[in-house]
Amino acid sequence: MNKKGISLVALVITIIVLIILTAAVIITGVNAPQNAQSAVTAYNLQVVQDAVTIYVMNYIADNAQAASVPTVATALATVYNTGTKVWTSDAATKLGVSADALKTCIVDATGKVATGASTIAA
Repeated sequence: MNKKGISLVALVITIIVLIILTAAVIITGVNAPQNAQSAVTAYNLQVVQDAVTIYVMNYIADNAQAASVPTVATALATVYNTGTKVWTSDAATKLGVSADALKTCIVDATGKVATGASTIAA
């Protein structure tokens, strides 16, 4: 007798493969929002770090004729209070970045930008 059709073994193997593929897709998709938020935060940090570096370099260059060359902390004091970790109200405009990017960033006295709970002063 010649029987045609899918055997039970082939059907079970196909179902197992589908379950494995489905699990892989679900596991990958679960972390997508967190990965996206991490990417946005990393991008904001880099944008603000670049803006702070450029701002400080320009500030020091513009004030190089003064009696003493300004320090990084002096330049940062015009846009950021390192003591209270608060951006000035016009920091976003001076740095040329979005206020949302600044909200996720703090700065140390050397100009290094890191994540934190900084705010923009009113």
